[in-house]
Amino acid sequence: MKKKIKMAIKMKSKKADSKLLSIWWFAVLVVILAGILIGTSVFFSDKVDVRYYEANALGNRIADCIVYKGVLNEEYIADKSKILADCFISDNVGKDGNYYINITIDYGKANIKELIFGNAAFEKDCPIGNAMKSARNYPKCLTKEFEVYDAFGNKVKIEIKTGSNKEYRVESK
Repeated sequence: MKKKIKMAIKMKSKKADSKLLSIWWFAVLVVILAGILIGTSVFFSDKVDVRYYEANALGNRIADCIVYKGVLNEEYIADKSKILADCFISDNVGKDGNYYINITIDYGKANIKELIFGNAAFEKDCPIGNAMKSARNYPKCLTKEFEVYDAFGNKVKIEIKTGSNKEYRVESK
């Protein structure tokens, strides 16, 4: 009989210990969850400046598209509307107002062809945006210059200026 009483007392105390432990377990879970929520909200609440990287990616994509194996693809120069579609660049780049593309092709002997897409005001704003470290309202721009050959084997100088003035921010919907 004494054994049964002792076991009953032990069982009651174990039940109380497990109930007390479960309260602390939930408290720890709440603290961990709150830390995760606060950390992610702080991380995603700030704007990220990707203007320079967007301009760089845009310039690389255009350079890869209009030059194939070191030879200038003349069909894009003849029909400017094909560049955006064939180079997998969104139509918003030309219409949005946050992007700028200027492709200058110098054949030599004063024969220069220029293709401009997007916001042409960036031509004057780019030096300001590049000179200032924290110029929020000015675009970040990038210029790529290289030489390739045309279909006839003549050297051609290409200059691609790209700019972006779009800040990335994760918005809640």
